[in-house]
Amino acid sequence: MEHEFQPEQIKHKYFTPWVIFISLIALAGLVFVAMRYLFGLGAVTNLTQFFPWESGLVWMLQLVLLWLLWFYDCCFRPYMASG
Repeated sequence: MEHEFQPEQIKHKYFTPWVIFISLIALAGLVFVAMRYLFGLGAVTNLTQFFPWESGLVWMLQLVLLWLLWFYDCCFRPYMASG
């Protein structure tokens, strides 16, 4: 199949401020992934054996109270009772 499209060289800069900004975010993500695999889950989540579900409580609180998703209220009650 013959195509009429001919590749051309890019005439503008590739490393714009937005590309650099997004590259820095991706680099920070790669650092956290490396930390997670090298030092374990506790190094990046700050969870311990004493408070393993603290972030789950915050997530459930956000679902129920802030987003007004009251059908998750039955899941939220055990968190409040145990906390």
